[in-house]
Amino acid sequence: MIESLIKSITSAVKGFIGKFEEAAPPDPPSIRIEPRIEEKYRAGLKPRTGGIREIVVHGTAGGTTMDSLVNWMLSGEQDANYKNGIGLFHFAIGRDGEIVQIVSPEYWVYHSLSGMHDMETVGIELINPTRDNGGPYTDEQYAALADLIDYMMRVNPNCRQIVSHNYNGLTYSRIGKNCPGNFAWSRLRQALSEKKWNVRSINQEVLYVA
Repeated sequence: MIESLIKSITSAVKGFIGKFEEAAPPDPPSIRIEPRIEEKYRAGLKPRTGGIREIVVHGTAGGTTMDSLVNWMLSGEQDANYKNGIGLFHFAIGRDGEIVQIVSPEYWVYHSLSGMHDMETVGIELINPTRDNGGPYTDEQYAALADLIDYMMRVNPNCRQIVSHNYNGLTYSRIGKNCPGNFAWSRLRQALSEKKWNVRSINQEVLYVA
């Protein structure tokens, strides 16, 4: 009888641990926090009141390093826009695959020419040194982007769509933009499939993940 009781307790403990492990959030990829932009333009940031449902992929159309991107954003050239929450974004990924948080996802900003729809989106910029985003992205950027999207979808269970800036611009504002430009959506789809997501291409610049 004692053995049966011990087995029951052991089984219950294992079940509790298993449920705890299932509920534990996944570890994020390596993300460096850049606080200066958020601090400088806090007045333009709007607290997110709903969930994140969509990830928007951008290209910077200029710049070669993370430092140059951050310094340009801090230069004041876009002060008028940034103070109104326009043109900011949440993450940037360098040519070497470094992920930097520019604005916390707890805030929403206008970044994809989609108006109030951006309340539900997160923007990820990939550094591209060519002015028209025509240059290829690096292997490190594709890998880091897949890691970041994988993490964002796991902590935001209603976030299941990945689109281009161009797609949102055309859909919501009828304004197309070559952004992210020379981006291989098939590579992102394959990388997410390897992370055990079921990925469908809705069109050339839209992925739906289940």
